[in-house]
Amino acid sequence: MVPEKSFANNFTCSWNSVTPSNTCAGVSASYSLKATTSNNANAQIPVGKAVVITFPSGFTLSTITGGTYTYNGTTVPIGAISTTATTVSFNTPGVIVPGNKTFIIVLNGITNNNSAGN
Repeated sequence: MVPEKSFANNFTCSWNSVTPSNTCAGVSASYSLKATTSNNANAQIPVGKAVVITFPSGFTLSTITGGTYTYNGTTVPIGAISTTATTVSFNTPGVIVPGNKTFIIVLNGITNNNSAGN
């Protein structure tokens, strides 16, 4: 199951890949989420926009210990992260991502679903 995402400026893109550092049930993992913005002038992700990533039920998101946001070789730490039972929210840190470009979000310390295969 792949996490969903939304950005406050309402553009569309899809995850190119979602890679956990550990796939074992019930253990802590870092998740690397790679996406490409749409190829249009309004697809830019400006600094400070809200990001909401929705995970399938069963993951423990309250264990997140931080994360990073990378574009064009520049990696910056994600600031304050909020969680609910199924969502991770934060504002984009100091990197603007233009349209038709790939970026990576890494979230550390997510506890995998206790059920194998999810």
